[in-house]
Amino acid sequence: MTSQSSNNLHLVVAQQDLPGHHRRTEHWALAVMSPGNRSVHLLQLAGNMDTFHFETLQVPDVLAITDLCGGCHVGEIAADGLGRLIDKLQAQPIIHCDRMWDCQDWLLEALRALKEEGGGWVKIDSWLTERDLRSRLKEERELWESAEDHYFERMFAGKA
Repeated sequence: MTSQSSNNLHLVVAQQDLPGHHRRTEHWALAVMSPGNRSVHLLQLAGNMDTFHFETLQVPDVLAITDLCGGCHVGEIAADGLGRLIDKLQAQPIIHCDRMWDCQDWLLEALRALKEEGGGWVKIDSWLTERDLRSRLKEERELWESAEDHYFERMFAGKA
């Protein structure tokens, strides 16, 4: 796969404000995007501690996601790799009834597995560690809280 190819689909961790959770302040999902296109495939863990399940959503405009508070580019897949990515994420283990495990843990584990697999169809950014991802998303949230443009807003600034 060619690095940063315009034909590749971008992988972006999208975060939404999550009020009232006992442990977290953001819900994380993986947004799969074509460069310059606001439409995204959102791949996520949905439900509650006892009902977690993998979910895919087609979102026509990423900026319309409720309480979207930033994002962080974490990799790319080949243009024809969406089905394979969905299969990989569907196979990712889900833990039920553990108050210390949630969508962020699930996505971090999925990204680690994709990074380890590597190769032709998927490339996870080499900088990606849990600490660095959390740090970047914290900065994104701080921008959102101060009414500054976050990742997705910067991406589409000035585009109708």
